[in-house]
Amino acid sequence: MPSNENAQAIMAAIATDRSKVLGVVIGDKKIEPPGFYIPRGEARALPEISFPVPNPSARYIIVSMDFDAPYPSWPFFGPVLHWVQANLVPISSSSAQEGDFVTLKREEGSVGCIARYLSPNPPPGSTPHRYGFYLYEQPDEFDAARWAPDADGNMGNWTRIRFGLDEWEKEAGLGAILAANYFTSN
Repeated sequence: MPSNENAQAIMAAIATDRSKVLGVVIGDKKIEPPGFYIPRGEARALPEISFPVPNPSARYIIVSMDFDAPYPSWPFFGPVLHWVQANLVPISSSSAQEGDFVTLKREEGSVGCIARYLSPNPPPGSTPHRYGFYLYEQPDEFDAARWAPDADGNMGNWTRIRFGLDEWEKEAGLGAILAANYFTSN
């Protein structure tokens, strides 16, 4: 069984610590508060990520997972990896103040898409699934090309199923999750 204790811990933390809540916008839907419901037809756009970046010269990694596949009452295939994007950098803004949310975008010319974004697609009749987003500071020695199956992040479905985030964090040399958020959808 995959281990996802770090993701579970940060999800518990965002319930009481707003400084750990990641800014996520999908299309025209802002995920606020955490757990906000978005119908799957409205959650197809690539998410926009923002955070009060503690280190403006660092790169960041975002990971997204569905914990409830195929059904929340029977998550046998979960968690399913929905997105891994590396080499995210803050888009500087002259009006940004300390503590302001800053949008993160893929660094120009870098390999970044390790697993392309899969929008929600729970089976018919399913209750809403939880789609989590986890932000990490990217280690200097992290090589996104090593983890990407190809230049477009076309990772196969079997690789995404029963994804062990704790194991991947350790193997990839990632530190603690900086911030998280999630939405529900069916």
